[in-house]
Amino acid sequence: MKKQFLSLTIFLLAFTAGAQEHFLNLNREYNRDVEKAVYSKDYHFHTSIQPFYVPELEQITNYDSIQKLYWLHKEFNKSWKQKTWDKFLNDDVVTLRRPDFEIVANPLMNFGGGNESVEGKSTWVNTRGFEIKGRLGKSFSFYTNFYENQAVFVNYLDTYVRKNKVIPGQGKVHTYLDGGGFDYSSATGYISVKAGQFFNFQLGHGKNFLGDGYRSLLLSDNSFNNLFLKASVNFWHIKYMVLYNQYID
Repeated sequence: MKKQFLSLTIFLLAFTAGAQEHFLNLNREYNRDVEKAVYSKDYHFHTSIQPFYVPELEQITNYDSIQKLYWLHKEFNKSWKQKTWDKFLNDDVVTLRRPDFEIVANPLMNFGGGNESVEGKSTWVNTRGFEIKGRLGKSFSFYTNFYENQAVFVNYLDTYVRKNKVIPGQGKVHTYLDGGGFDYSSATGYISVKAGQFFNFQLGHGKNFLGDGYRSLLLSDNSFNNLFLKASVNFWHIKYMVLYNQYID
C-alpha cells in the first residue's frame, strides 16, 4: 500500500542559494566537521533542513576544505604514502570538466567487522558501490549512487530482520546468506533545477530530514529511501519549502 505525505514548511534563512545545486549526503560520520560550522554561534544557518544545500554551506565556510581529512592536508612536504592516500581518499577517481558541464564518478566502499561478546558471534559488513554526479550549465545538476551489501548482524538486529524481512533504514532483504547473513542493496538519486534567482526544484529518490539531533519525529532519515518532490524559494531571510513524499508500507 502506498501512502502520500505532504509537508508545508516556512523557515528563516540568512542567505540565498548559490549557482550549483548539489546537496550534501545524509551521513553523520562524513558530516561531523560540517556540523561544527553550521552549529557555530558565529553563523545564522538553519540546521533543521537536511540534507544541507552545498551553495548555502559555502556562504559560511570553506566546504571544500572541511570535507577533506585534516591529517592528509597539513601544509608540509608529503611522503609518497601520504600522497597516495590523499589521492585515494580525497580526490575524484573519474572527472570530466568543461566550462558548461561536469561529470564526476567515484567508488563507494565500506568494510567492517566485530564480535558480540555475550555469545561470541562474529559480525561484519561488506559494501561496494559507486556514485555519479554532475551538472549541465549553471542551473541543472544530478546525483545517483548504488550500494550492494552483505552483512551479519548482532542477534537483536538479526531477529528483527528475519521477522520483518527488512533491514532498518535499508529496505527489503534480497537473499539469506549461508552462515546467517543477509544480502541487500540501496540506490538513491535526484535531479535539481535552479529556476531564476530564488527558486529550486528537486525530484529524487532518497531521504530528507526535518529537525535537529539524531532522530526526528517530524521527518527522519531512519526510514528507507522514498520518492520525493521538493520545491523551495529563497528570498531575503525567508526560505519557503514544499515537500511531497511517497512511501511504500
